[in-house]
Amino acid sequence: MAQQNFNDRLIELLKTNPDFIDESGELLPAAVKDSAWKLDHNLIRLLHTDTV
Repeated sequence: MAQQNFNDRLIELLKTNPDFIDESGELLPAAVKDSAWKLDHNLIRLLHTDTV
């Protein structure tokens, strides 16, 4: 299996949260940044679950 680069894996992980994608399944960077600035527990939990 080919190793994914960090950006691809991060985008894939963020897209699993429906709050971070639009109707067509594209990532909404502004929504991610907003959650990060607020230290949103759901975002932190999502990032913490990925230990690969």
